Amino acid sequence: SQLDTVLSAKADAAWHLHELTAERELAAFVLFSSASATLGNPGQANYAAANAVLDALAHHRPGATSLAWGYWDSPSGMTAHLNEVDQARVTRTAWNPITPDRGLALFDSALAHPRPALLPAPLNSRALARQARHNTLPPILSALTTARPQAASSGGRQSLATRLAAQSPDQQRHTLLALVITTTATVLAHPDPASLDPDRPFKDLGIDSLTALELRNALAQHTGL
Repeated sequence: SQLDTVLSAKADAAWHLHELTAERELAAFVLFSSASATLGNPGQANYAAANAVLDALAHHRPGATSLAWGYWDSPSGMTAHLNEVDQARVTRTAWNPITPDRGLALFDSALAHPRPALLPAPLNSRALARQARHNTLPPILSALTTARPQAASSGGRQSLATRLAAQSPDQQRHTLLALVITTTATVLAHPDPASLDPDRPFKDLGIDSLTALELRNALAQHTGL
């Protein structure tokens, strides 16, 4: 199964290394995990689970360290396929890409830290605050910002409902279509919402499972539904 394939590459391999070196005095036993094990990653539960095993192994083995890396700036097997839309989505979710120099510095700091599992994932404080104000920040990150959901957002939803109530059915369809188009353009990092064809399927526009989730959340924020 897909879960077995991912687990064997990460979890099984790490456990074998643990068993083979359990009786040896190593200078370090370092596991490269992913932030997805802590924060989750839509559509990649198997990958998150495999990395969670690595974090657990670091707790199990004395002296081990597991680094749950965030998003790297350099192309890799996990990031080489990312297009502009994917990169824009990563930016909106508050991740700051890790440069090689920053990564090496974080690695050195981690080896000097007593905790067995660490999360070297630089975050953008402005993006965190923006998500908090829009009530889209994952609860696990809420302590990293003092920003809180804006009470005024309900006024925006009431404003939309008020506008729709005063419009004819044709005008309502136009208003809602414009909302969906502009929100879709934002999610896709498209510079010109007017150029999006509303009759094209979402898939043809470049919407995948992850951007569909972001689009749903954005529309829910705008409409209160």
